[in-house]
Amino acid sequence: MLVSRQELSFDFKGARFSLDSQSDREFLTWIFSQFLYGEITGIQCGHWLYHAPHFQAATFIAKQATEELSHVRRFLRIFSLLGTKPQPPHGLIRF
Repeated sequence: MLVSRQELSFDFKGARFSLDSQSDREFLTWIFSQFLYGEITGIQCGHWLYHAPHFQAATFIAKQATEELSHVRRFLRIFSLLGTKPQPPHGLIRF
């Protein structure tokens, strides 16, 4: 299914998150917690690395884990800026 640029655009009418707002910080913390869970899940590849069918596949998996760790560092920096800590992932994200 192709989605047009027009369908992808949405006018937020200048709405912005405010880090001074407790509710905005809580909402952003929840959003980034869901993404963080995905990144952590991507790092859990030791089993795949061990069972890689050949060296090239193992190299790819190791590079992917390094990239995921880079994302985790960025998310932890965001939590630091928000002054919050990661929350558990939503049940549907874990599913």
